Amino acid sequence: DDLTIDVAIFRGNPKNVLLHISGTHGVEGFAGSAVQNSVLGGETADLWKTMKADANPTKYPTVIFIHALNPYGFAKLRRWNENNVDLNRNFLDAKQFEERLALDPNRHGYVDFNNFFNPSSVLPWNDFYLLLAVYHIVRYGYVSMKKSLVTGSHHHPKGVFYNGVELQQS
Repeated sequence: DDLTIDVAIFRGNPKNVLLHISGTHGVEGFAGSAVQNSVLGGETADLWKTMKADANPTKYPTVIFIHALNPYGFAKLRRWNENNVDLNRNFLDAKQFEERLALDPNRHGYVDFNNFFNPSSVLPWNDFYLLLAVYHIVRYGYVSMKKSLVTGSHHHPKGVFYNGVELQQS
């Protein structure tokens, strides 16, 4: 697999920067890549040539394209990197990771929903899973369920929306 991250920089005014990243969530890279290809080609191709040739490029913004920030997820059609880490939730420094790990693992209810979010086996009936969803929503509330899922966890490395315990790459 070609697990590379490509970067294109069009230098302009460093105080005005446009940053476009594709593939943070791996599989979403196809849409982001299409946007980047469209912007780099077609009618805007002449703009890039003009910027490059201009004696005063600072009248244009600096434009940075990062393609396939999560190349593993992109190649494997996964949201997460090879360590199951959601890179969009993994931008903390060492002190912040330490602080998050010291917090109650159930601070946002992830532990309450862990068996629902991360079943230990394949459920034999999809209807059963839907009943389980209704049970959790009735017991804990939809807002609590959603908050625990979108917040993710630093304590369940095999679970969905795992945030990791250290800075990751892909």
